[in-house]
Amino acid sequence: MHDLREWLPAHEWSSRHHRVVAAPVAVSARCILDLEDSDMPVTRALMGARQLPARFAARGAGSGAGPGSADGYASVEPDPPSSERMRRLGFVVLRESDEPGVGVSAGFVGRPWQLTLKSAVVRGLDPASFLAFDESGYIKAVTSMWAEPRHDGTSRLMTGTYIHATDREAARRFGRYWLAIKAFSGLTRMDMLRGIARRAEREAVAAAATTSAGPAGAAGSSRTADPAAGTGPADPIATDGPTPVTADPARPGNTP
Repeated sequence: MHDLREWLPAHEWSSRHHRVVAAPVAVSARCILDLEDSDMPVTRALMGARQLPARFAARGAGSGAGPGSADGYASVEPDPPSSERMRRLGFVVLRESDEPGVGVSAGFVGRPWQLTLKSAVVRGLDPASFLAFDESGYIKAVTSMWAEPRHDGTSRLMTGTYIHATDREAARRFGRYWLAIKAFSGLTRMDMLRGIARRAEREAVAAAATTSAGPAGAAGSSRTADPAAGTGPADPIATDGPTPVTADPARPGNTP
């Protein structure tokens, strides 16, 4: 079982999403690391909207920053790998592996209610300093994405997030922030899972086609990569509603 408490033992909010993928778990696990911006049209649009305040501020200051560069997200690479994308946003990559059940885990320390991402994120942390961070006025979050096998040879993509406020004031501020963005946060999680699933299912179908074209014929194809199964999983998305694990009224809502 993937346990985010390894990186964030105390948390007040949590959320989980999952999606069944018509591909073997090894393929799904690898595709988590291969996820590109072009696989996530919804996330790209929402991130662009999130960066608008920084772009306007940069334009007003006459910095000459190019489109999309004001908040540290865009770069010369149109499709950076998952871990590099997280680092540019200020996340600390805690673990990264293409092994099933491991995937990518990243930590965030900051004040997401700030106007711009640049001012919202504490940068320059490593895994050890992330674990030790306990200054007042911030939130700490861990988000993880991994793949698990299913009994029928297909796989399930999982994503989970834990979040902890370092004091009551940070909890109060984050609670208001969450009320404004919780629906969009869920959309980005589902968009990421959908992008990984599509990539994994394409690879599985291509592998099955290659196998069936060989000397062994159709008998050599994988059950989980049967092209006749299509690219849409039977139960594509299921969401565990984000459930607060505290009754503290100063900490309303849940985390993205």
